[in-house]
Amino acid sequence: MFGACPACGAGVWGDPGQHMGICTGCGQQIGRWHVADALLERLAETEVTGTPAQPSRECAKAGIRLPASTIRGWIHKGKLQTDPNGRVSLSRLVPLLRERGERR
Repeated sequence: MFGACPACGAGVWGDPGQHMGICTGCGQQIGRWHVADALLERLAETEVTGTPAQPSRECAKAGIRLPASTIRGWIHKGKLQTDPNGRVSLSRLVPLLRERGERR
């Protein structure tokens, strides 16, 4: 599963290694990166926080590989701040994810 369809919210499924998948709801052919971009837009607007493992799982749902260890590394390097409980804001990950994507 690539993630949620930006058009209808149903699941977009495709073969591993393929760039295009099919939405189970509306039947549209959707690109893996289109699903990921839609997730990034939703993350940019949210104030939800979580431990490093939680945003890692949320990103994985949309096909974005973001290990919790990478998030912890960003915290250690001072690129990402946590709240007093060690939780990170999902919205603060978006600029770091975009920067990471541009380097690839």
